[in-house]
Formats: sequence, C-alpha cells, structure tokens
Amino acid sequence: MRIGIVAPQTSPNGDARLERGREKSRPRRKWAWLLLAGSVVVTFVLGASLFVIFLRPGSVTPLARVSGLVHLDCYWVGHPSAWIDTNRNGRRDSADGPMPGVTFEILDVTHGGKKIGNSVVSDAHGHAMIRQDLWGCPSIDLAVHAVAPAGYFNTTPASVSTESDLSYGFAHAR
Repeated sequence: MRIGIVAPQTSPNGDARLERGREKSRPRRKWAWLLLAGSVVVTFVLGASLFVIFLRPGSVTPLARVSGLVHLDCYWVGHPSAWIDTNRNGRRDSADGPMPGVTFEILDVTHGGKKIGNSVVSDAHGHAMIRQDLWGCPSIDLAVHAVAPAGYFNTTPASVSTESDLSYGFAHAR
C-alpha cells in the first residue's frame, strides 16, 4: 500500500481543495543499499586481515617466556620402530615382523649419555613416537636408546643418533 501526501491547494479562483500530492520515496531502500555496501566493505577488510594474519608466508620466530630468557618452542620428535630380526643379520628384511613392547629412551650425548625425558614403548606395529622438549634451545646431540625386552637381544646398535634412521632389530636369545 502506498502512502501519499494530501496537502491543501488553492485553485486560481481562491477555492481551497485537497489534492493528492507526490508519493513519498521509500527511505528503507536507501538504508538497505547503504547497509549492503557497508557489509561488503567490512567483509572485504576482515577477510584481507585474516589472510594477512594466517596465510602469509614468513619466518616463524620462537615464542619467548615472559622473562625473554627461555624459548618454549624448541623440541625434538622421533619415530623409532622395532622389529624381530628372524635371520639375525641386523637388516630389516621382508620376513621380519614388528616388535611390540620395546622401551625407547632419549640420551643426551653431549653431557655423557645421560637419560633425559620420558620413555615410550612401541605399539603392536613396533612403532612409537618420542618427544623431548629442549628448554632454552640448547645445541646438544641426542641419541635414542632401545631397551631389549626380556628374552631378546639387539641385532642393531642399541643407541642410535637422532640424525639417523631410528630402526632397531631384536632376536630371540637362545
């Protein structure tokens, strides 16, 4: 329904009469366009800001503790695996199956081979994931040591540098 303005008009002879005036424009349409344009601008600015924040390539700087002396983001992660060396040759062959229940420890080679951090145990597939936080991001050499389960012995070196393949073979003791 359109609403019009009714205004009194005088005719040339002076008689007063009512005439229907021009119809009001719809102010809602103006506000709708303004609201739409504003939301497009806000969406563009917000999207560009999120792109710059989360998707831009760049170097990653370590997060520092409040004091600024210790970096919290330095760590080492390794994925050792253990297997049963059926022919005792020290190499993983297609006939060699997984070895569950092997304990892996991290050794600090730089400071005399001292055990640091927690130990982990291999799963049913012979795999494990071991992580060591390195507070202050020190420059140290680490090794992973595999502890042979009861009734088995190592057919590969028991301790391996973290720079090499973390694969450990075991055979039944006779």
